[in-house]
Amino acid sequence: MATALTALSTLAGINDLAAARPALDATAAAVAAWYEQKAFVLNHIAEESGSDRDGWEARANAAHDHAVRLLAGAAGGGSR
Repeated sequence: MATALTALSTLAGINDLAAARPALDATAAAVAAWYEQKAFVLNHIAEESGSDRDGWEARANAAHDHAVRLLAGAAGGGSR
């Protein structure tokens, strides 16, 4: 039963991401927070994945790196 609960929590995380996707006029900090949440969900998928763990980890790392760049750009006066 734990596997089913894990699958449900992963689906809930994906659903939450879709529902919370930032608007076009969102601040860089808000978009970065969304990308950090995306990285968290993708890491969770990687942990549960058997055959494509490296691929999911790469996607999670890319989402995290994008969040970092957004915040760095915002600190320097840049935009998304």
